[in-house]
Amino acid sequence: MNDPKVARIACIVLEFRRLSQVVSKYIDADWLRECELRRDAEGRRGGGTLLEVHCRWNQTSTATGRLSCSDPNLQAVTKYTQSLQAGGQGGGEKINIRDAFVAKQGATRLLALDYSQIEIRLLAHLSGCGKLCGVLNA
Repeated sequence: MNDPKVARIACIVLEFRRLSQVVSKYIDADWLRECELRRDAEGRRGGGTLLEVHCRWNQTSTATGRLSCSDPNLQAVTKYTQSLQAGGQGGGEKINIRDAFVAKQGATRLLALDYSQIEIRLLAHLSGCGKLCGVLNA
């Protein structure tokens, strides 16, 4: 099955599925509509008005002690850039979903943290094991 038309259609279908997921998760999402309703209820309607997105931080709901968030789960916002492939031909536009999140006017910055290997790092610190701390900080 080396028909280039079939391959192109398959690429288009895959791109459509990927972009449909982006739209349903981030553009046409229930949590986004809730933010719009809250903004409108506060009398800040109108084009160009930024939406304020606030999540709920859960400090004790995971077995490992890690933070999680919900309503919406902003930790699930992809960090990867989505490439629009222009019908499977490549060379299209690139979008990064995280670029849609900006700090409120007057705020200094948004903070993004990666708690990579936090449990073992805490263990090393609390145990006072200099050798383990050295390995983790190398």
